[in-house]
Amino acid sequence: MTKKILVNAPRFYGIDEAIRESFEKIGFNAILLNYGTNITLQEKIARRIGLKIPYLKLILNPILKYYLEKENKELVNTIEKEKPDLLFIIKGDHLFPETLKKIRNEMSCPIISYIWDDPFYSYAGPFADDFRKSNFEKGMHLYDFIFVYDTFYVEQIKKRGI
Repeated sequence: MTKKILVNAPRFYGIDEAIRESFEKIGFNAILLNYGTNITLQEKIARRIGLKIPYLKLILNPILKYYLEKENKELVNTIEKEKPDLLFIIKGDHLFPETLKKIRNEMSCPIISYIWDDPFYSYAGPFADDFRKSNFEKGMHLYDFIFVYDTFYVEQIKKRGI
């Protein structure tokens, strides 16, 4: 029986599709669910204002959280519908720890993270919203496996107890 994998990834110059295709080439039934691809005008405005006037972030965070919650719900709904054998998350900065906990506790699929950037957004400074900056770090204990592109981050993850 063919194993099913759900790839949750940002749309990024075809790399997301190439990863899905790679899983298919090794025998998986691979489903790609992109996130963060339809940024709304409200999100764009909230992010820009938050960058220019940081003390307004507390007012703007609910707007940003609303759209991330929609993406999180879409992922959970897709998992419930598709019932994958494996969840392969690229980056994962969009996933709230509560969502990962729900997936881990209520659905029977291992969760793997592949991060092709700095998982802790240390380079981004004020350019990332508060949620994306902290979601991975707060939820990394909920992944079954974490893959990073640089051994430096392996040590950083170990320093955080994982």
